[in-house]
Amino acid sequence: MGAGLSKYEDYRLTSRVNDPVAIIDARFCLPDRVKLALQPTSPFGHDFKVTDEAGTKLFALYVNSLALFTHKSVLIDAYGDAVCNFKKDANTMCAAKFAVLRGGSDGSGEGEGQAMKVKADVGSFSITLYAETAKHGTLVVKGGVRDSCIFVFAGYPKRGGVLIAKAIRSSAMFVSADSTLWVAPGVDIAAMVALVAMMHAVERRVIKDRKKRSS
Repeated sequence: MGAGLSKYEDYRLTSRVNDPVAIIDARFCLPDRVKLALQPTSPFGHDFKVTDEAGTKLFALYVNSLALFTHKSVLIDAYGDAVCNFKKDANTMCAAKFAVLRGGSDGSGEGEGQAMKVKADVGSFSITLYAETAKHGTLVVKGGVRDSCIFVFAGYPKRGGVLIAKAIRSSAMFVSADSTLWVAPGVDIAAMVALVAMMHAVERRVIKDRKKRSS
């Protein structure tokens, strides 16, 4: 484990049942710890399905093939309904900023609107996402380039932020590898899936850009 992430290995998930972290929708805040499998369904890992421990499909993430320039991704539930969507900020030419909207369109429908505004900070080996939410402050997501682990904190870890989700990829070298995601009780599992997908998208872009520069 690189990118300075080893210091988070011993952190335990903190239950938020008494103060739920509902970002996309409160129905995704479950009373028990959840273990999810993220399995790519496309060659490069842009699309994937999400199943629980029983193998039941809960979500699927798709990159809209008609909107590849903006890299819009849509997370749908088991019934085929759009839960949220996110895409690269139109004002930047890198994959460093995302707007996360509830539903499948522009977020202007009833019960929709912006759920998170996410910005990436990319270092030599580390990647940190800062997800600004309306009701739950800042979520800090720690990961790395070619690293197998992702840690999601409610708040800044240096300032007492608590671990609310953790993902481990089966291969550090391949972004398209299967991942396992653990989510603390009372934490929005849809939002955590979206954050892991965004971390992978940023990592994928960083690797691609560095290959171009070195060639």
